[in-house]
Amino acid sequence: MEEEASLSRQVLINGLPEGFGLSRTRDLVLDYLGCEDAVTNIDFRENIDGTKRTDSAVVSLRNKPDVNILVEIAVIVATFRRQQHNLKITRSRPRAQVTKAVVYDTGTHPDSALDRPLKQVTWQDLLQTDPNLFGGFSNKCVLIKNIPDDKSSSEIRRHFENPNTSGGGPIAKMYRLPDGLFIAFCKEESAKSILNFTENRIDTRKLPSYMKPVPEVYNDRFVIEGQIEQKTFITELVQCCVSADDTVNSVDEVEGSDRCIVSVKSNANAVDIKDIMKKLEKIELENVNLKTQRLCRTDCLKVSDLEQEISNDKIQLTFMNKRLTNGGDVTMIERDKESNVAYVYFADYRDGENVLKKSQEEDITIGNNVVCITPCYFKTCFEENKTKGGVQSIRRFEYVPEVDDDIIELIMGSNLLEALNKDFENLAKISFIQKRTPVVTTDDIQYYACFQPLQVSKQTERKTQVNFESDCVNLINKFFEKFMVQTSHFGSSKLAHIREEHSWNNRSSIIKMKLDEDASAGCVVFIRWNYPQNGSLKMIALGQNISSAWKWLQSKAIQMESSETYEDWEIEVIKECGILADMKKKYEGTVNIIDKERRLTFTGLKTEIHSCRAELFKQIIKIKSTSLSFLGQPKLKFLTDILEGGRNVNDMVTQVIREEFRKLCIKGALVFTSEASLKYMQENDLDEAQEILADLIHEHCIKFSGLSSSLQSVEWKTLERNLCSSGALNVQFDNELSTITLVGLKKYVENGKHRLEQYVKENLSGKEIVKVSYLVAQFMSTFPDEAEVHEKLKNVEWYLTKENSGGILIQGKAPLVKAAKEWMMEKVATIETKQFSIPDPGMPGYFRSETGKQFLKTTQAISKCVILVDTEKCPQWECELDPKMLGSQRRNPVPIITTKITNTDVTINVIKNDITEHVVDAIVNASNNKLELRPAGVSGSILRKGGKVIQDEMNTYYREGGGNLPSGLAAVTTAGSLPCKKIIHTIGPVWSNDQERWARLKLKECIDASLFEAEHHNLSSIAIPAVSCGVFGGKAEICTRIIVRAVFQHLESQSSSVKRVDLVEVSNAKILEQFKTQVAKIIAAGGKLDADDEFEAAPKKSYHWGDFSMFTTKKPEAGSHKRKQPDTNRQQPFHPLTVRVTQGDILNSDLDVIVNLVGERFDLTGGILSQKVIAKAGQSVVQECNSKPIYATKHYKVTSGGQLSCKNIVHMVSDQRSKPTANLLKVLEVVDQKLKMSSLALPAIGTGNVKLSAADAAKAIREALEKFAKTKPNNLRRIDVIVFQNVMLHDFQSTINVPPISTSEGTRVDAMESIKTGTLQVSSIIPKQGVGRVETPVKLFLCAASRFNINLADKRIENHIKEKSLTKCIDDTAVAYLDDTAQKQLIDIGENRSILLRKTDNASGKDKIIISGLKDHVIEAYDEAYGIVQEYKDILRCADYVKWQYYDNMSQVREDFSLRDSCTIENACKHAYNGTVRLSIDSDYRKRTYVINLDKMKETCRETGAETDVFRTLTVASDEAFPKSWSSMGGVPWKLDKLATHTPEYQDVLSEFTSKGLQLSPSSTAQIERIQNPTLYKQYLAQKSKVDARMRADNVTNPVSLKLFHGTQKDICPKIYRDGFDRRYAGENGTMYGWGVYFATTSQYSHRFATPDNNGQRRMFLAEVVTGEYAQGRRDTKHPPPKSGSQTELCDSVVDNVASPTIYVVFKDASVYPLYLLTY
Repeated sequence: MEEEASLSRQVLINGLPEGFGLSRTRDLVLDYLGCEDAVTNIDFRENIDGTKRTDSAVVSLRNKPDVNILVEIAVIVATFRRQQHNLKITRSRPRAQVTKAVVYDTGTHPDSALDRPLKQVTWQDLLQTDPNLFGGFSNKCVLIKNIPDDKSSSEIRRHFENPNTSGGGPIAKMYRLPDGLFIAFCKEESAKSILNFTENRIDTRKLPSYMKPVPEVYNDRFVIEGQIEQKTFITELVQCCVSADDTVNSVDEVEGSDRCIVSVKSNANAVDIKDIMKKLEKIELENVNLKTQRLCRTDCLKVSDLEQEISNDKIQLTFMNKRLTNGGDVTMIERDKESNVAYVYFADYRDGENVLKKSQEEDITIGNNVVCITPCYFKTCFEENKTKGGVQSIRRFEYVPEVDDDIIELIMGSNLLEALNKDFENLAKISFIQKRTPVVTTDDIQYYACFQPLQVSKQTERKTQVNFESDCVNLINKFFEKFMVQTSHFGSSKLAHIREEHSWNNRSSIIKMKLDEDASAGCVVFIRWNYPQNGSLKMIALGQNISSAWKWLQSKAIQMESSETYEDWEIEVIKECGILADMKKKYEGTVNIIDKERRLTFTGLKTEIHSCRAELFKQIIKIKSTSLSFLGQPKLKFLTDILEGGRNVNDMVTQVIREEFRKLCIKGALVFTSEASLKYMQENDLDEAQEILADLIHEHCIKFSGLSSSLQSVEWKTLERNLCSSGALNVQFDNELSTITLVGLKKYVENGKHRLEQYVKENLSGKEIVKVSYLVAQFMSTFPDEAEVHEKLKNVEWYLTKENSGGILIQGKAPLVKAAKEWMMEKVATIETKQFSIPDPGMPGYFRSETGKQFLKTTQAISKCVILVDTEKCPQWECELDPKMLGSQRRNPVPIITTKITNTDVTINVIKNDITEHVVDAIVNASNNKLELRPAGVSGSILRKGGKVIQDEMNTYYREGGGNLPSGLAAVTTAGSLPCKKIIHTIGPVWSNDQERWARLKLKECIDASLFEAEHHNLSSIAIPAVSCGVFGGKAEICTRIIVRAVFQHLESQSSSVKRVDLVEVSNAKILEQFKTQVAKIIAAGGKLDADDEFEAAPKKSYHWGDFSMFTTKKPEAGSHKRKQPDTNRQQPFHPLTVRVTQGDILNSDLDVIVNLVGERFDLTGGILSQKVIAKAGQSVVQECNSKPIYATKHYKVTSGGQLSCKNIVHMVSDQRSKPTANLLKVLEVVDQKLKMSSLALPAIGTGNVKLSAADAAKAIREALEKFAKTKPNNLRRIDVIVFQNVMLHDFQSTINVPPISTSEGTRVDAMESIKTGTLQVSSIIPKQGVGRVETPVKLFLCAASRFNINLADKRIENHIKEKSLTKCIDDTAVAYLDDTAQKQLIDIGENRSILLRKTDNASGKDKIIISGLKDHVIEAYDEAYGIVQEYKDILRCADYVKWQYYDNMSQVREDFSLRDSCTIENACKHAYNGTVRLSIDSDYRKRTYVINLDKMKETCRETGAETDVFRTLTVASDEAFPKSWSSMGGVPWKLDKLATHTPEYQDVLSEFTSKGLQLSPSSTAQIERIQNPTLYKQYLAQKSKVDARMRADNVTNPVSLKLFHGTQKDICPKIYRDGFDRRYAGENGTMYGWGVYFATTSQYSHRFATPDNNGQRRMFLAEVVTGEYAQGRRDTKHPPPKSGSQTELCDSVVDNVASPTIYVVFKDASVYPLYLLTY
């Protein structure tokens, strides 16, 4: 109830005129309600997209309003609209449609407010006017045909809302579409009831009805409206507004309009059409008013290429035929037989889309023609010659004119109606009638124009109803345009006087005024005074009569005259500021104002004159004034001379300025009082006036140094006089600055500038530099065209110069120099250049050698092409011709403070500057862990100024780095367009209270990493900002202190390429002050850092991640290439441990525990590391270790950390007699289980007194870590291996971070066999990019007069490279399995020669070694590499049959010797004498000499005397385990050994075949090949052994295996002897006894299946088959049946006959081994 009451108190006002506004609407309602608080709220209505409708307002009232009040409001709003409309007509603008204002209660439907004929619309119209229709009425809409034209919308509504007459219900919306009446019901049931209603008629006329769904709105296309001629321009325009994932799919022009339909597709998400349309409408184009609108689907298709004889019925039946066209119900067909076009309307738009899709897939034929079908979106009405078939009768119709009702009253009350009917001669007779339209609850008078067609009219006999209505409406509207309406304030007293004199007592009158002495002359005028108390008068008349009538009224008023005199400048201001014009306009008709010279004369009623003069005075005092000094001194002097001299009235300059002010409606004037000033009314006038003055008045300054004498000449005086003759230009001199300044109007300044410059040029000598690269300059000097150069440059001098960044200098007379420069630039423009890099291995060094350079010189002479190596710069020129640095050279600001680091040549500066503009070798950018350049701050500035290439490189680095990067590291990219060479992106820490110490350490690492990268790239200067401040959360005083100290610590302790560090900040004064303070502290301390535990450095890391050149097309610079270090942050092999390898001093570590190395007596004063521990931790640690350690065993002792940062120190025993792995494992266990600590720091254990190599020591540590990680520790999570000596860092990192080789525990994986099966996993240490002598690719820069010369030189160089280069390949199976020693030997070969040695990976396991480079180097390297591969193949062959082990006394288990050591021992054993071997062996962790006694199988170490057992084991793959008849395998995985016919083995095998029924021709020679496949044989032996053991246990007496026959075809044979029999191919020859492999007991039977090849040869295998226990076979069985008495154990095979088997079928591939292959 409250909601209903609220609605009844709301008033909806539609049709508000433009500019009426909310405040005006509110005042209007309040005036007629008579209560100040009657309105509680007022607001504009909202559209569906949330925008406001300014033509419709909702007014909330405190009480329910009176009906009469609402009607009066409607009339007033409509009157205001008509006034606005007619005022537009007086300005000769096109007459616009005006909608009558309607006020109705929000509880009623808007359509009930005005009962008028429904206007025909299209779906596209409705999408703009009623967007709510789309989306909410899916099944509620119907289309009604045959609605009578004389039925009003209210009658139609009543019919279809009445369930008894139509079956319908409440109507939500109703529109007239081209094919019928569209009705959207409030409920779905109403629409369905309409369709099912059998007797739906109006006036006995049957009304066909269809379900009419509302078309969907496209989400990927829209409409652009505007006069744009080229589709390509529209495509570019739209492409600017779409996102990076979107592209313009198509642009289709709409025929006969300025519209285009644009389709956009997206490669990622959905297209945001609304966003694209908004962006388009914001674009301002010249002479194009661009509009956009959404596009909905259409139910209308345009059908072209029809035969004229085809009837509409034929067309309708075709498109309703689902089989032919996939169409549906057709509601209307509109024809144009002249153009053979029909428009077909469908009830359901989806049927139309199906037809369109069908026509795109196949041709649709109507009659004899294939028709063309396209969608039609914008067709709105029937046009001439387009009919539905038959002649349409012309009917009477009514029309509601959109004009002021008073105009109609004037026409009806005068003889103007006759004139109107004359305009309609032979077309129609017009009359006006009145109807009542309900407004709220009362009726309002509405005028209708009735058009009755003339039946016998030539104009109507060929017209359609639509044409007739359109012509009538156009004619009457044209007639209405002749009228003018004028409403003005006439004055209450004057109006009362005139009304009384002429007895005008009514509210309105139609009068005939006599305007002159001729009694017959007069005009008919309609006059209404709606507001007599205000003196408002409304007048309507034809054309110019209205002004005559107004003058007549004015002449009837009593007038007086008054005048006043003003100063000249006041008159000027009054006029130019628009005050006089405004006053004349405001008092037009009441006061006449005449301005003559300096006097204003006022004529009119006395009261009106007083009011007018008072208003004028108020306006004058509002005038504001400003000085013209904003123009600058030259322009101010110029205008002052003009204004002060009194020439401002007729002066050309002031006239131009005045005209520009008037053109742009600027109310302002230039005057001179005490100074030249600008008078204006509004601030916006001031802004625009200043812009115009700055644009109109120009100045140009020219230096005249060296021309002083010329300025006294007659020529100069004449020139000056001519320049100033017009008065629009002034010449000003400044002898101190030696300048001439021209001031005046723009075109005069431009003309004077050219004349003055010409004078200066003709009297000055000139010097010009043609800026070109040294390459081009050198070509011009080396290969000039002598004849042409002599002709063009004969009167000037020219030579190469390093001045102004280098180029060609031309000197001489200014005109001649200019002409010579122009010729030179034209000549330079024709020169061809080319540059390319030669990265081929060996070639960079060759072309940099004397031999290569001599070849290039020869090529240069032959091709007449200058060739420069590596750079196009000249070493003698001061700087290269970098586009970023051309013009004025950039310089950094003066430092705020500067100092040098003690005992170095490194300078530290604090500078206020934009770091992206700073001139330096490298700048540091504080990045996030995703390496993103964000839009704001320094990152945004880098992205905008440097270009997208920087972010692209960072993205590549991020992907290659495996994701988010840790804090403290740094990456290097190019600098794009920035003035620096490199950008170092460091990952700054994010600060928080609980991680402040961590953040301090990480910030220190950031600075160290950045300086390391600068040194790595050989950079000499670097700019560092306040890293980690700002969004990272760091405090300025802390961060700046860390940064400054880190810079000093890094550069004072080592020699560095960095010689200058600039600490840069541009906007934050606090950061600059802190930088200055921190540097000043160090200066005050004499360049020394004070002790500060909080800022002690963390262990130094190896920061180098590799140059970005490995990810881009650029090559690394000379001397900068290093092999990429492994990522120390990936520790998957040690999960859950995090293991890092770093370089530094372990005593500076802040981890929980550190390890110290001692001897077995725990003497802390003995070792180097122990001595350092005691020196820094204190003597208390020694006492604690000797007396009361926390934990103590013979392997280690645990003490506190003393004065170190750690909590505990573990003193571990490390000597030559024990392997480090065992003791380290015990240390790891005590830290995790007893100390319960989470982090541990290890030194390079074993590299000291134990004297292990770095690689061996790292292997020992890695082994301990792997074993410990498998125990799943509870507390210990982080382990840092800290290497003190930098030379060992690579070996530790590459060894500890190599993934482990995983083999099954307790299983011996044979070497060669693992190669064959692919189970041997060997990690490659040869980089994927290969190894070779580091050479920066050589760049060659070519320059010649033509492309022919360039190509000649290019081809010669290309051929020379081919002659000097060579590529060879080692293609061997063993390449994929080379051990570290062999790979290191290969790496040494590559690094010591000008070659590139690469190891390619192959999925099949057959890798290759490819060697390319200089021919001589490649041949030499190939021989060495081939020898290394063959040597390792011998090692693998040895591992195939023997394994050597030794007994580890400490771990008490057998340990394998490495494959290489095993081969060494085995080879030594073969040559051993008297059973003793003495040799040196590099074992995994020891480099010592051992003596092995083969008789006793004992190993003795000569250095330590330790003795242990050794073991020699023959593997299953050894020659001793295979048949004796087999020949040597020779390192291959399998082989076919052809038997000689005279051997006993051949005869025996042949007898096996012939004795079992195979008949061979006496003339043919049978070939028998022995199959040797160790892998298949071992599998067979294992299966046979398994079955044999089971059968023995079960006392089964059947033979375990039989020799059987298997015939097959040629192409199957290789699969069998290589991979064995495969039961997956079962079924090719039948499945009578199951899906397995079939064998026969007789060769005669198998002969059937031995298919002959093209030569007539057959093939049959003799195989050994594990038949074991068998059962009867059955068709299609997939496995043998269970054995008798068992449900789980299966038989081994099945047979054709259990009693006497002749066919055996096996189901396990390992149950068969092919012994021999017979070819016959």
